[in-house]
Amino acid sequence: MKNPFALVALHWGFFIGLLISLTTGLRIASDSPEAAVTAWLSTWLPQGAVYDWHLTSAVVLLAFALGYALFLFVSGRGRQLSLVILKRKHLFGGHTRLRWRTRNLLLYWSAFLLFAASLGSGVLIYLELPWIQDWSGLEPVHRASAWAFVIF
Repeated sequence: MKNPFALVALHWGFFIGLLISLTTGLRIASDSPEAAVTAWLSTWLPQGAVYDWHLTSAVVLLAFALGYALFLFVSGRGRQLSLVILKRKHLFGGHTRLRWRTRNLLLYWSAFLLFAASLGSGVLIYLELPWIQDWSGLEPVHRASAWAFVIF
């Protein structure tokens, strides 16, 4: 590991940004008339300018994600996230180390795709692009990706 401080700072920064994004997003969702679970959680969720905090945390998360990608590129550790080793036989058989490395790699890429779905749907909802006629499909994607992060 070439710079453990940078990696720790990136992970903690991303975690704090994700925590702010999730709590403010759950607060926004609790204002919906059909909210059940989030309405129950609203007592413990932040109050005030949650839209501003939610959008700011999205920008911070994007910055940390780009910083992480830059860190992987500069440090030469990007090869560790290569999808080349993903083979079905490595998930359940073979050497123990390779099996756990393959599972860990699947977790990483699941988190990356989940983040991309959450950020992409959030940006599209925010921009309200005029050529997209039906917005009803984006909000469930954004909501599902948020709950998936909570479970993840």
